[in-house]
Amino acid sequence: MRIDFNVLWIDDQPESVRDQIETLEGDLKLEGFRLQVVSVSSLEEARAHLGQDIYSDCVDLILVDYHLGEGPDGDSVIKMVKETLPYKDVIFYSAQSDNLKNLLREADVQGVYTAHRGELTDTIMAIVGVLIKKVIDVDHARGMVMGASSSIEEMISECISEIYTSNNEKFKKDAIGILQIEADKIAKSLSKELEKIKAITDLREISKYHRVYSANDRIKLLIQLIQLSSKNLDFLGDINIYMSQTIPTRNLLGHKSGTKNGFKVTIFRKDGTELTMEDAKELRIALINHYENFENLLEAVKTA
Repeated sequence: MRIDFNVLWIDDQPESVRDQIETLEGDLKLEGFRLQVVSVSSLEEARAHLGQDIYSDCVDLILVDYHLGEGPDGDSVIKMVKETLPYKDVIFYSAQSDNLKNLLREADVQGVYTAHRGELTDTIMAIVGVLIKKVIDVDHARGMVMGASSSIEEMISECISEIYTSNNEKFKKDAIGILQIEADKIAKSLSKELEKIKAITDLREISKYHRVYSANDRIKLLIQLIQLSSKNLDFLGDINIYMSQTIPTRNLLGHKSGTKNGFKVTIFRKDGTELTMEDAKELRIALINHYENFENLLEAVKTA
C-alpha cells in the first residue's frame, strides 16, 4: 500500500457522491492515507483506467453504481473488472441495495462487496481497516513513509526553483550567495568527515557518514529564500516543524534496523520505547499535512 489510497469510482452521476468523497477524505486522513479519486461514468471509461495485472494500475478499490444511465448496468462492469483483475476489492452499491446480492449471483459474479448508497463510506472504511490490518507492518510502513517523504522533497525542490525564477535579478544574486555560503559550510563539514573516514579502523563505523547536500540542507535553503523574499512567511512554522520533528521520526522508521522476534520486527527509539504502528499512522498523517502545506506554498509562489 501507499499513502495515496486510489479509488476508481464508476457512477454516471458523479455530483451525487461529492459529499461521500469529502467524508471519505477526512476518514482516510485520520488513518494516515490520502484519498485520490478518478471518477468515470461508463464501462469504457473504467476499462481505460485498469491495467492487465494487480500492480500496473495502482487502483486500491473500485466503487460501482448499479444504475449507469444508458450504458451497461453495474453487474456488467463488475463482471468485466473481476475477469480482468480478480484480486481487486470492489464495492457494488445502489440506493435499492436489497436485491444486489441476487443480481450478482445471477450474473455469476463472486468476491465483491455490496452496500446501500447511504452506507457506502462506512463500508469503505471497514474494508480499509481490514486492508491495514492485513498488510501494514514495519516494512510496509517504512515504504509508505519514505515514498511520501520523497514526494515532499521533490515539492521542496520545486518551491526553491519557483521562488528563485519568480524574483528579480538582485534576489537571484542574493539567493546564489546564500547557496554558496551554505556550500562552503558543507564542504568544510565534509572535509572533516572525510578525514574521519580516512582514520577509520573498523568498517562498522562507515554507516555514520552518508551526507552531501541533504534534504535538510534544501529545507534550510527554502526557509532562507522565503525570508529573503519576505513573502509567504506564514508557511515557515510548518516547515520548521517538518524539519525539527517529522524528519527525525521519519529517519528513525526509515533507516533504523529493527529487532526481530519471530515474524515481528520492532523498532526502538533512543530512549528504549517502541515505535508502534499507531506512531507510524501519526507520522503518515503528519506527512500528508506537510505535503499539503508545501503544495499550498508552491501554488502561492506560482500565483504571486
